[in-house]
Amino acid sequence: AEDFIKDKIAKKEYSYDFANHSSKYLLNNKLKYFHKINISQISEDKIKDWYNQEKTTPAARHNALRLMSSVFSYAGTQNIIEKSFNPTNSIFNSGLSYRPKSKDIQLSLDNELPKFIYQMWDPLNINKVDRLSRNAIYLMLITGVKKSDVLNMKWSQITGNSYILIKKKNYKQMLPITPSIELLLKDIKDHQNKNKHLIGNEYLFFNINTGKPINNLRKTLVKYSKDLEWVVYPEAIRKTFAKVCDYSS
Repeated sequence: AEDFIKDKIAKKEYSYDFANHSSKYLLNNKLKYFHKINISQISEDKIKDWYNQEKTTPAARHNALRLMSSVFSYAGTQNIIEKSFNPTNSIFNSGLSYRPKSKDIQLSLDNELPKFIYQMWDPLNINKVDRLSRNAIYLMLITGVKKSDVLNMKWSQITGNSYILIKKKNYKQMLPITPSIELLLKDIKDHQNKNKHLIGNEYLFFNINTGKPINNLRKTLVKYSKDLEWVVYPEAIRKTFAKVCDYSS
């Protein structure tokens, strides 16, 4: 399994962050059940038993199952097992693996939202998420602003501690800087001051390798959704914000 992950890094199909998540969390944590079993002796029954034991974290379980399926395929190419041998297929083919929910839903406020926020908080730093990606998602969650507007946000749009100006095609949106947003902006600046090479970029949320705006939050959202039965997507965050506003009014 570790050789498979290293191979993915070498082929540049896995980022170092995703490879680290796959190795330390999925492989060494979620798939610990199989550590003392030879890969050729992993049966469909053992996989089903493990799958049932991990029912409290369905999204993480699903990601671990996908990793294990890929490891079986890789082992086949290395002549460690027969290429046709992949007992994870029994879960996928039987329909037991979770299905993504339709894209018109929000996080439930009493159950899913607290779990999502806890993974963002990540007190033990298990998720190893880039701080700028984390802050971008947090800003979306507390403002309901679209992902594209958040990821393309520039420091020049911010007027002191008053508001953030978002220009649309036919109108302008003024986002008041609340105490929560003020703390978020301070955190971004503090992060830059501790990492001098980040200072000077015109964007708030940018890829530290290219200097361009972050364009994909998928991998981070997968990590934050690991305690849920579905992977949260940006529009669901906006709908959740609207739901919170409805309850508050």
